[in-house]
Amino acid sequence: MNHLQCHSHPTDAVPVCGMTGQSITLQAEVPNVHEEVIQWAHNNTIIAHWDEEEQQTKCLFLNTEFDKQTLSLTISDLKSNWSGFYAFKINNDNKVIYQVTV
Repeated sequence: MNHLQCHSHPTDAVPVCGMTGQSITLQAEVPNVHEEVIQWAHNNTIIAHWDEEEQQTKCLFLNTEFDKQTLSLTISDLKSNWSGFYAFKINNDNKVIYQVTV
């Protein structure tokens, strides 16, 4: 039998569970964002980036999609080594942090 376990962390991280091969979407949940630099990071490594000056979105992590309209990050075909902390950042300031367990 396959059991999912989400472990809470002493930070304000929101726990999210997914199974290998599934997709998850992490929501920014920050209204009215009109900033210069918007990023998603995985364990402090930038994986998606929006730069207002360049008017361009860059995804630097396999199987990720950054939606500029909703600011959400979708990760498809999850792998176990993709567990960890995902942070939504505005101008390098953490706004929402998720702890993803695969």
